[in-house]
Amino acid sequence: MENRHAWNFNEPLRKRTVIIDWLTTLWCNYRCSYCFQPEHGRHSKYIPRKRITRIINKILGKQISNHCFDNYPAKKWVENIQKIAEGRKAVLSLTGGEPFLDRKNFHYVLKSLCETEEVDNIKIDTNGSFAPEFYEDVNKEKIRLFVSFHPEYAGLEECFNKVQRIIDNGFKRWWIL
Repeated sequence: MENRHAWNFNEPLRKRTVIIDWLTTLWCNYRCSYCFQPEHGRHSKYIPRKRITRIINKILGKQISNHCFDNYPAKKWVENIQKIAEGRKAVLSLTGGEPFLDRKNFHYVLKSLCETEEVDNIKIDTNGSFAPEFYEDVNKEKIRLFVSFHPEYAGLEECFNKVQRIIDNGFKRWWIL
C-alpha cells in the first residue's frame, strides 16, 4: 500500500489528499458569554465587517449573507467540492456557528458528500443541539462529530444525553470537547 497523505509533497498534486476547511455559517442557537460568535439564530441580520460588506454588496449588486447556502445553493457547493476532490481523497472539516441549523441544505450536503467516493471523512463541529433523527438516511460512516460542551446551556448530564441520542441515531464517531 502506498503512503499517501496531505503533506507528502513528493507526490504529484492530483494524487495528494485535499483538506477542505469550510466555515458553513455564522448562525448559532447558543449565546455563550465566552464565545466570539456574532450570530444567534438563523435569521439574524448581523454581518461582520459591515462597512466592507456594504461595499462588496454594492459592487456585486446583491446582498451577501453570513451563511453559505444563502450565497450559493447547496447543490453547487457539493458539485464544487466533488470537483476539487476529483482524482484524490478529500478530508472535510465543517464548522460554524452551528452547521446543523440549516437542516434542509445541510442534510443534502451531508447525504451527497457521504455518497461521494473521493470524500474520505467529514469532521463536523457541533454543539449537539440538532435532531439526529433527521439524518437517518445519511450514511454516517464517514462522519466524525466533535460535540462541544456548553455549561451555560446544558449541564454535563444533558450533554451526555445529547451524545447518547446522537449515538442511538447511528452516528458512531464522536468526541466531546
